[in-house]
Amino acid sequence: MTIDQPLDRPLAGGPPATTAATAATDRPSTSRSRVVMIGTGLTLAAATVAGLLAWLPWGERNEFSHEAIAPIRDTAWLGILLDGLAVGVLAITVSLATCLLAPGRGRRWAEVGAVVTIIGGLAFAMGAFARGALSWFATAEVVDAETGAAMLTLVQEEPGRLMIVAMAGFLLVSVGSLVLAGAWWRSRSVPRWLPIALVLVTLAQFTVFDGRALDVLQILVMLVYIAFAIVFMRRHPAP
Repeated sequence: MTIDQPLDRPLAGGPPATTAATAATDRPSTSRSRVVMIGTGLTLAAATVAGLLAWLPWGERNEFSHEAIAPIRDTAWLGILLDGLAVGVLAITVSLATCLLAPGRGRRWAEVGAVVTIIGGLAFAMGAFARGALSWFATAEVVDAETGAAMLTLVQEEPGRLMIVAMAGFLLVSVGSLVLAGAWWRSRSVPRWLPIALVLVTLAQFTVFDGRALDVLQILVMLVYIAFAIVFMRRHPAP
């Protein structure tokens, strides 16, 4: 009796040999690629925010006058746009990474923190872009300085229409970060100093720090996120 069945054809009643082998090798690589993508996105987003805080392309913090914005209107618009996008990406990626690192212990903390952080990141991005676009148009050459200054003054006098969106987004990201830190602690998937550092620097933003000191403090927050991204890419998926 001869066997003329090709070697790569599955035996009757069994799964295709090549398909099973491919599935066995594809699953780990796909999972790893997703981890690298999330970790890289988080690292780049945090590094972008840190770089912008060091550069300050929008000028002095909380300075929204026509005289301050007009000379730097193009760089201010670009900087605010990048800042909003980076915070949005950061909120999404750190939430995804935390949920992946806390599938058991700390899962509820991760889920709640992810929802709050992502909503806050999107709100901040929307508010930041609105502010950047409005400040660019208000300082355009086709708009006289008096009218442009009146527009920017109105924005500050009616914060509920614009500024409150970015402010609420920043607050939600901060609260969500504290909840995510709880997930880091509960899951025991990262070094203990990481959640402690995140809680300390996040809460410190709401103390007496202001001006350049606050910029430095927020850069430290971004460095904590970068450290978390590195730990995430090294420890997930588990062997």
